[in-house]
Amino acid sequence: MRRKLLLATNNQAKVGEYRSLLQNLPYELVTLAERGITTVVSEVGESLEENA
Repeated sequence: MRRKLLLATNNQAKVGEYRSLLQNLPYELVTLAERGITTVVSEVGESLEENA
């Protein structure tokens, strides 16, 4: 069974990066848009780590 993991970003490039990273793990990536969440998340860092 794959567990759902909510990714709090609206940045499609980041969604793609995370989907790639998780493809062989037992997680299903779910985005804010897929859940109908319209909250704007501030992502001003230059890396995934800075925005975490």
